[in-house]
Order: sequence, then C-alpha cells, then structure tokens
Amino acid sequence: MSSQSEPMRVLIVDPCKSIRGLTISVLRRLGFSEFFESNNYVNAFEILVRKPINIVVTEVITGDYDLFSFMDSINNHPEIEKKTVILMTSNVDTELVAKAAQYGVRGVIVKPFTPNQMQTVLAKAIKK
Repeated sequence: MSSQSEPMRVLIVDPCKSIRGLTISVLRRLGFSEFFESNNYVNAFEILVRKPINIVVTEVITGDYDLFSFMDSINNHPEIEKKTVILMTSNVDTELVAKAAQYGVRGVIVKPFTPNQMQTVLAKAIKK
C-alpha cells in the first residue's frame, strides 16, 4: 500500500497500548513502516505539530479534549491541516460517524477489524 518513495508516517491514537500495537502490526503487513503512538489527543496534537505525519488512525477518546476538539485543532492549524484522519472504533453510531465526516474524518474502521478491512478503508481515504 505504501509504495511512494518516502514512507507514509502514521500516528495511532488509542488509550489502549495493545490496540495501538495490533494496529501497528496490521499496518506493517500492509507496507507501512514509520509509526508514532499516543494515548490521548493532547499528546497526539503535539506529535502532529513536530513530526511530518501523513495519516492519523484514532479511536474516539472522550474527555475535555474530544475527537471533535482534536479535529478542530487539526483543521485550524495551517501547518497540519488536511491530514488523512481515519476513525477506528467499535462504536458504529451513525450520528457520530456523520459528525466525524463533517469534521474531516475520511474513513471508519470498525473494531474488531481484519487487515483487508483496514487496507480498503485506508486506500479509499488516501484517494480522497
């Protein structure tokens, strides 16, 4: 999937370390090689500002700085706007998915997922 000359850098945002590890394992099998991890949106945003991230794969994390605040921060930052953001969640609430799309989320991966499902969602999101 990642056949460009420069590697695609992926940031995985999930409070669960084992889910981040599983996601990295699947992405490696799909040809990705550079990964960054965060367990919260504050740290994830700091990584986005400092590192040249291409794709963000994130779980819905609740709290004061939620998914929509995170997306607002991305969308309103001139150096990191227009990132490919993929939502990875077990909560398939259609209102949540629709609202996430309005904020710029380009795809949804439903947990549990297979490598093929992740590849399909990523391929569609990267083309957008």
